[in-house]
Amino acid sequence: MGRAYIEVAADDLKAAEQILRDGLEELERLGDRAYYATVALVLADVLQRRGQYDEAASWCRVIRETTGPGDVVNVLGVDALEGYLLARAGDLEGGERLARRAAEQAAKVDFFWIKGLVFSAFGKTLALADKRAEAVEAFETALRLYEGKGDATSAAQIRELLVPLST
Repeated sequence: MGRAYIEVAADDLKAAEQILRDGLEELERLGDRAYYATVALVLADVLQRRGQYDEAASWCRVIRETTGPGDVVNVLGVDALEGYLLARAGDLEGGERLARRAAEQAAKVDFFWIKGLVFSAFGKTLALADKRAEAVEAFETALRLYEGKGDATSAAQIRELLVPLST
């Protein structure tokens, strides 16, 4: 996952995707399920960033099937991503409900990566639902997180998402 994060930061999502797929194959070969769902979550995020929404949604189902109930990171991440993907597919109400639940819970955790993912997905979901003010607020939360950690690539992506909302 570390190598994939580096590729995401370098804005090479194709390389990140391949690294994550290779990692999932290796985990499968080893029979290790401790990290499988988390690697799948990172892959689903990379896929949705690349616009591969159907495959990202398929991975969300895998994440739900392989995540333990106490794994806060995976539960928050999959709720947020799946919420966004549902909204993209036309289920604005169901998507917003999932993404909002993730955002409410993510506000209580410290892990910046998952908070950034959740608030980014929540902002996209709200933007699709034409809730501009709330979308801006969610994006600004994600932006502060990314800027605070020096994640320039993710911060730039959030700034791009804010542009159409500020007109």
